[in-house]
Amino acid sequence: MIISIIIATLNSEKTLPHLLDSVYEQDCLDNFEIIFIDGNSEDATLELIENHPLNSILVSEIDFGIYDALNKGIKISSGEFYLVIGSDDYFVRGAFSKLIHEIKTNSGYDLYLFPVIKGNKIVRPRKLNYLRRIISWSWIFSSHSMGTLIKKDLHNYLGFYSNKYPLLADGDFFKKAIINCSTIHISNVTLGVFGSEGVTSLKSVQLVGETWMIQVENGENIFIQTILLILRVTLIYAQKIFLLRMVCTTPAKSRVDA
Repeated sequence: MIISIIIATLNSEKTLPHLLDSVYEQDCLDNFEIIFIDGNSEDATLELIENHPLNSILVSEIDFGIYDALNKGIKISSGEFYLVIGSDDYFVRGAFSKLIHEIKTNSGYDLYLFPVIKGNKIVRPRKLNYLRRIISWSWIFSSHSMGTLIKKDLHNYLGFYSNKYPLLADGDFFKKAIINCSTIHISNVTLGVFGSEGVTSLKSVQLVGETWMIQVENGENIFIQTILLILRVTLIYAQKIFLLRMVCTTPAKSRVDA
């Protein structure tokens, strides 16, 4: 069995060494294909990949964002399954051997969902139910990066990641997988640590907008989704106003002393 690990990079020299080392230190490397899809980095990213003893495939060219890069990686991959990992994420020791064991022990699924470590806590995938489905696919998946093993053949009938959603094309794909009754296995095995520098954490309003579009275009009730959209946007701006007021009401001397 071959599993493809797809890593999209762009000027990732600061975070990449930790990821490279975490992959190189894994057991069962012969069962894994490591693919780097680089967006034509201008720092030392390519040099780091090329000079590392890890055996990998490297493609570097200008792309149209992370999902365009992932689509390239999927198309050239030879694994039955693939796993995406960000350049600021890294695997824990023994992750690869645990992953192989999980597939062999629980064979026949399209998607395998794993807990990931975010900050100081473990975020676990949740079982699918109606309420979680209408709220968002994200209530089911702990993470796309490193938290979801995907059968490559799913793309043959669900399509590849859409360029329509710059931040949440994976959410659109997962939503399609859910409504098309793809089989899902939820694991208790934690594979690695999720980084804090991903682009999706920086654009909250765009995120909820894309969530609304994905839910509606995949058949969820537009009235319910619009209410959820309004609530999410209201919460985002309420948090921003609260933080701004906290800063403004803090005495200047206290801010300087802090």
